[in-house]
Amino acid sequence: MRGISFTLLAVFMASTAYAASTPVSTIEAIYKSHIGKNAKPISGTDEKIYSARRRKQLHKSLAGCEEICAPVQDFDYFVNGQDYEIKNVAVKQVSGDEKNAIVVANFLNFDKPEEVTYMLVNESGKWLIDDVKDVTEGETYDLDKLFKRE
Repeated sequence: MRGISFTLLAVFMASTAYAASTPVSTIEAIYKSHIGKNAKPISGTDEKIYSARRRKQLHKSLAGCEEICAPVQDFDYFVNGQDYEIKNVAVKQVSGDEKNAIVVANFLNFDKPEEVTYMLVNESGKWLIDDVKDVTEGETYDLDKLFKRE
């Protein structure tokens, strides 16, 4: 159990700042990290890409993982699955102001169209993810709702 806890903590803490100065560049960095033969994808547990509100929920979620020895969310939010082979990524900002933005990422995962919507907030000049929603038919999710189930 300590090995699992340590591994989760290491994954959680071992991160680089991916939050960028624009909402689109924050999301583009996520998808760029998922593409290529030697891809090193940004993890959904990388706290540095999330808003303060989401980080609190993530900490609670990871603490729950330690208690039950299993992940509470067991898929990659960014690709809507555990496995992926993404291509044709298009990221665009659909609304926003200096404090909040909505960015949509469209891509193919194993040649199946996906659309993921990101709600971002500007905290100290960095655009951070506050919520993630997938509206792909039959496979929808919303991080707010997922975290509330815990």
